[in-house]
Amino acid sequence: MSVSVRGWRRRWILIACGLGIAAIPVRAQDLERDLPAIQSIEFSGHEHVSSGVLLDQTLLQFPSLRHPLRPRPRFRRNAFDKVLRRIEAYYQREGYAGVEARLDSTVVSAGGGTVRLHVGVREGPRSIIREVRFLPQPVFTLEELRAIVPMRVGDPFPFSAALRGRATRALRLAFLGRGYLTAAVHDSLLMAQDSTGVRVLYDMNPGSQFTVHALSITGNIETQQGLIRRELRFEPGQTYSHARVLESQQNLYGTGLFRSVSIFEQGLDIEARTVDLSVQVAERPMAFVESSLGFGRRDEFEARATAAWGHRNLFGRGHALEARSTLAYNLETQGTNYFAEQRVRYTQPHLFGTRVRFAPQIAHTIDRPEDDVQLRKLQIDSQSSLKVGRFTNVAGGISAAFTTTSIKEPNVPEDLLETRAVITSITRNSSDNLFNPRHGTSRSLAAQRAGFAGDNHFTRLTGAVFRYQALGPTVLAVGLRAGWVESFGRSRSGNASRIGIRGVPFEFLFQAGGSSTVRGFSETSLGPGVNVIRSVTGDFAQVDTLNQQGGTVLAIANVELRTPLPLLGRWKMAAAWFLDAGNVWEDVDALREAPKGPRFEHPYAGSADVRYGYGFGLRYPTPFGPVRLDIGVPLKRNGRRQFHLGLGHTF
Repeated sequence: MSVSVRGWRRRWILIACGLGIAAIPVRAQDLERDLPAIQSIEFSGHEHVSSGVLLDQTLLQFPSLRHPLRPRPRFRRNAFDKVLRRIEAYYQREGYAGVEARLDSTVVSAGGGTVRLHVGVREGPRSIIREVRFLPQPVFTLEELRAIVPMRVGDPFPFSAALRGRATRALRLAFLGRGYLTAAVHDSLLMAQDSTGVRVLYDMNPGSQFTVHALSITGNIETQQGLIRRELRFEPGQTYSHARVLESQQNLYGTGLFRSVSIFEQGLDIEARTVDLSVQVAERPMAFVESSLGFGRRDEFEARATAAWGHRNLFGRGHALEARSTLAYNLETQGTNYFAEQRVRYTQPHLFGTRVRFAPQIAHTIDRPEDDVQLRKLQIDSQSSLKVGRFTNVAGGISAAFTTTSIKEPNVPEDLLETRAVITSITRNSSDNLFNPRHGTSRSLAAQRAGFAGDNHFTRLTGAVFRYQALGPTVLAVGLRAGWVESFGRSRSGNASRIGIRGVPFEFLFQAGGSSTVRGFSETSLGPGVNVIRSVTGDFAQVDTLNQQGGTVLAIANVELRTPLPLLGRWKMAAAWFLDAGNVWEDVDALREAPKGPRFEHPYAGSADVRYGYGFGLRYPTPFGPVRLDIGVPLKRNGRRQFHLGLGHTF
C-alpha cells in the first residue's frame, strides 16, 4: 500500500512540474531578439547571375529607401539551409543542373548583435534546349504541339519538376479539350556529355475520344433546370471538351445566383467511350434588402442615404427586379438643396431564349441645386447587351427623358423638354480584377443619337482607354478619356440653339474637375459657365439657372502610381501618386486654340487652358474597391489644395 502511495506522489509531482513549465510564457519575439541580425550577404563564384538577383531569391527583407524602418532578418544557422535551396532552385530553373550554394563563412560583430554572411556558389554548366521532339500521334499537328508546349529551342532547360510538369499538363489539357479523357503524356531527356545541351522527347498516347452520355443537375432549389442548362456549353451527344466545362462553370457564376458551382466527370465507360457529367450548385439568397448611410461628392460634399429591395431570381428563371431609392443633402450650401432619386430596374438574362440580356429601367429624380431652381426628370431606358467572347460586351438601347426646369422668378413658367435617344456601346475589359486591377486593359466606346421627334437633337460620342501594369507590388495605371457632343437640326436654330451650349442641354454636356477627373480642382469646376435660356412673354430672357460649368468637348489624361505603404502594411494600406490633366471646352475650335502645356510662372489666363493637378492619396481596401482620400494640388501659382474622398479607384 505504501508503494502505491509513493507512486501516486511521484506522478502528481511530475504533473505539477509539467503544468508549471507550460505556464511560463515564451514569445517568439523574445527568442528573435537573442538571434544576431544579418548585416549583409556577400556572394562569390556567381559569374552569370548578379548579386542583386541572388539576394532577391533569398526572400529575406532588408531595410531600403522605401522601407527604412523595416527590421533586419535574424540569422538562424539551421534555417539558412532553406535560403541556400532557394538560390539553387533559381539556378535550376535557369538551366544549371549541378549548381551548389553553400555558406562559406559568418563574421559576427564585436557586440554579437549582427553577422555578415559569405555565400559561395558553384554554378556548373548551363543546359540549353537543342531539340523538342514529339512522337507521332493522330490528334495534333506538329505546329499545334509546338504552340502548346512552353519550351523553345535555345531556351535554358528548366531542371524543375514543377516547370516540366507545366509542359506535360498543357499537353494533357489540350487532349482533354478534344475529348481524350484517358490521354497519357510522358517526357524523357537526352543530355549531352558536357551537360550543355538537352533534347526533350514527348511520348503521347491519346487513347479514345469520349462523348457526353448523360447530364445531371443537383443543388438547385429555386432555380429552374432550364436556366442552368442554358448556361452550359455542352449537352449529351457532344464530344467532351474540358474548355467548355470551364466556360460553363464561369457562365453559371456569372448569373450571380450561385455561391458555388462544381462540374465533374463520372460514369466513365471505356468500352462505349462515353462519360456522364454532374453539375452541382449551391444557391445564394435570392431576395435581399439593403440600406446604407454615408458621405460623398456629386457636385458638392453631401450626406447620402440609400435603401434597396430586390429579388435575383423571379419565377426561378433568373429574372431580377430591384427598387432603389437615394436621398442626398448638400452639406456645403445647406438650405433646401437636395437630390432625390427613385429607380426601378427589371433584368431578363435571356431575351426570347437568346443570350441577349434585356434590362429596362425607369427613374425619377428631383434635383434642387439652388434654392430657386428645381430640376425634375423622368427617364425610361430600354437596354440590351450581349457578351461576345471572354472580355467583350456589346450593348444598345433606346431612352426617353422628360426634364422639367422650375425657376422661382416672375413670369418664368416651368419648362419641359423631351429627349428621345438611341444608345450603343462596346466595352472590352481584360483587366484581372474589376475593383482593384493590377494588369490588363479596359477600352470602351459609346455613341448616342437624340432626336426622333423629341425637343433635343444632338449626337454624343465618348471613349476611354485604361491600362494597368504591375511593377512588382506597385501598379502603374494610365487612363485617357475623350468626349464630343454637338446639336443638329432644329436644336441649332431659334430658341433651342440658346439652351445649354449651342442647343445641347446641360445634362448631356461634359464636366471636369474633382475626384474622378482632374484632382486639385473642385468638383465640376472646370470649363465655361453654362447659362440656360428660356422664352419669357415672347422675348428672350437669360437666366443663370445652374451656376455650373460644362462643355461639348472633353479630354482627360491620368497617370497614377499605386504602391503599398511600408509602415502601414499591417492594415493593408496603400498609397498613390498621381498627375491629372484635362478640361472641357465650348467647342472643338476652343480646344484647338487652348494653351496645352503646364504654366508655372503665372495663374491660368482663362477657362480654356488645359488644367493640371498632382498629389498624393491613401487607399484602404474593401471588397468593392478601396476607400481613397486624395490630396490634389492644382499646377498653378497660389494654387490651393483640394481633398477628395471616394470609393473605388479613379479609373
